[in-house]
Amino acid sequence: TGALGGWVADHLVSTRAASLLQVRKVMTALGMAGPALLLPVFGATHSLAAAIAVLCALLGFATVNLSGVLANHLDIAPHNVGEMQGITNTVATVPGMASVAITGYLLHHFESWSAVFAMCAAVEA
Repeated sequence: TGALGGWVADHLVSTRAASLLQVRKVMTALGMAGPALLLPVFGATHSLAAAIAVLCALLGFATVNLSGVLANHLDIAPHNVGEMQGITNTVATVPGMASVAITGYLLHHFESWSAVFAMCAAVEA
């Protein structure tokens, strides 16, 4: 779905169906809203098949974000994409490290993964 999202984004821009800024915003919104809506559903599933289906849909939406946020590096600094990726990925790693402790805290106090997925959905939204 990441490649499909890129193709759709390119098609919308090349056919002038939407401006580059509009396409970036729509792809980012889809890439973040989809997982935000599906994370609580994933936390509430009780069957393996349903969990796999929801997780596949969730990750499918998340890859659409590549055509929004990550492509912005090319728009902002086309000659310094590597540096931009390095800086933004470094900054984005900090919440990932903190989330381990937060997840442990939520699991300890609520004894449920639903609380963890709800927190993730809130952050994603």
